[in-house]
Amino acid sequence: MQSEDIRQQIPLHHFAFAILLVSLVGIYALGVTGGWQFDDSPNLWGLAYVNDWLTIAYFTLSGEAGPLGRPLALLSFALQANGYPEHPELFLRVNIALHALNFLLVYLVLTLLCRLLWPDEKQARWMALLASALWAFSPLIMPATLVTVQRMTLLSASLVLGGLLIYLWGRLQLPARPARAYLLMFCGACFGTGLAALAKENGALLPALILCVELLLLRPSRARLEGGAARPVYLALAIPSLAILIYLLIAGLLSLGYAHRDFTVMERLLTQGRVLWDYLFALLAPATEHATPFTDDYPVSRGLLNPVSSLISLLGWLAALITAIWLRRWSWVPLFALAWFLVAHSLESSTIALEMRFGHRNYLPSIGPWFLVAWLACMAVARKDLRKWTSIGGWVYLGVIALILLSAASLWGNPRLASEMWHIQRETSIRAAQFVANAHVQENDDRVADRIMARTLEHHPDNIEIKLQRLSFCTSGEEHFRERYDSVDRQIRSDPEIGLGGMAGLAYLASLSVSDYCDHLQPEMIKSLLEASQPDTGMARTTRLATRQRYFALATLALNEDRMDDAMKFSIAALAADPSPFLLIASGQHLVDQLPAQQGLQFVEQLALISPSGSLGRRLWQREVDKLRAGFEL
Repeated sequence: MQSEDIRQQIPLHHFAFAILLVSLVGIYALGVTGGWQFDDSPNLWGLAYVNDWLTIAYFTLSGEAGPLGRPLALLSFALQANGYPEHPELFLRVNIALHALNFLLVYLVLTLLCRLLWPDEKQARWMALLASALWAFSPLIMPATLVTVQRMTLLSASLVLGGLLIYLWGRLQLPARPARAYLLMFCGACFGTGLAALAKENGALLPALILCVELLLLRPSRARLEGGAARPVYLALAIPSLAILIYLLIAGLLSLGYAHRDFTVMERLLTQGRVLWDYLFALLAPATEHATPFTDDYPVSRGLLNPVSSLISLLGWLAALITAIWLRRWSWVPLFALAWFLVAHSLESSTIALEMRFGHRNYLPSIGPWFLVAWLACMAVARKDLRKWTSIGGWVYLGVIALILLSAASLWGNPRLASEMWHIQRETSIRAAQFVANAHVQENDDRVADRIMARTLEHHPDNIEIKLQRLSFCTSGEEHFRERYDSVDRQIRSDPEIGLGGMAGLAYLASLSVSDYCDHLQPEMIKSLLEASQPDTGMARTTRLATRQRYFALATLALNEDRMDDAMKFSIAALAADPSPFLLIASGQHLVDQLPAQQGLQFVEQLALISPSGSLGRRLWQREVDKLRAGFEL
């Protein structure tokens, strides 16, 4: 009797959600042993030097991953600094917890939305549960959770969903308590947008997403805003949405950031038409290979007919829009799902000079398509002749998706096997090849690593990073090594501008050349390449980092030849190019120890003249300089 009372008090959909939530966390837990991924270290390396409130504050406020710096996301990393770099699993567990929270938030948001739209609360809850479960278990968005640095995506989504939930909670109370309702709507939209954008810039799209909800779902329904209330609400949401649109247009017209890309803004727009269809296919027909972190080999559209799928995809989007508009006479849901998907993709899939494709970009946009799928299922269930088979089919479909996610998470949790499989799945991806090649290098199997990069070079014959990496494999005779070196030398002299990856490769070769690693690799060879090269000037940040790499490499070679004045000059130039206090902490004492006492003190005094940007940076820099100076006074 007691258990029967409990079942009556707790609805079945709550039990179903709890089971799904535990299953989701259990599946993702298989991936916590996946370790760090390619994009983690460039963004998180400073965590190794976070050990007090000053370093926490500097790490939090010195981000460069986006125009706003993403301080909220960086703060969440800084609070876990003790686990870096030895314990990536600690970071991944927090990511999994955030994804579980977002599952709950999506469920609650869609439940409120369905309650506003349809009077049948039971149907609304089951529809929200199915849509949120399909979203949460989608393999395509798995990299958003299992790539540590993509916590930026997760946290921004949490704040967007939280803001939308508060807004909809206010909308639900609008008829009975208008003053309280408008306060909740204002807080949800304003604070949700501001906080979400400080985690990742996509959060700035919250007003546009709310506008989609208002105009395409609530306005055509019984829950529309009445009378004079509608205009100020729509206007308040439209202004920030219009500001983002203007920014995207300016970025496209001025081709901002495209100098360091091998495609134009028009080529990117043509390519994104195909990319967005690929996203939808990967969502609705998932496979384990869709969960790969490596998609840098996506082919660029060079024209409407190159490839012809560029034109077909654009016509397909036009047809989808016309069809969704035509279907309004029966329902606005298809148009809403399409608008949500495209609006949520508008920052990362339009004119901004980002890489072409990443699965994690679908984290928020994919809610729209899954909402449409769940709505279609509920419409079919409403028909008695389809109810049984639609119910069975819907949950079987979810089960298949969960099994695919299970397979992908298991693979992700075995990084050695994953490196091989991801390279097989994306054989033209440079990053996938480098990932598996590095795994073989760690096993002292340079010959296999060299063969992998040789095959990759066939797909990318002019890629200087691959050629430089092959110089680091001491597996061939001197004659073949010289041929490789000459090829690199010719390419650098014909095109001296080297990007950040290529300059990092030269710096790595400089460190190898002064060791006993390979007799063929001599310091004067790398010195010649460094002197012939110059940093790519396409983008200010990467130019700065590449300049730093170049000068540090030259300092390494100068130290090897006991040219102390040059070593000091190049080290100062490197730190002046990128005056990061964390970089000074990492390298300052080592450089001082390499110099004679007189030059070491002179070096420290020159460091004191360098002034990083920001008061926190200057304060931390001065503290480290004082520590180095104190070493000479003891």
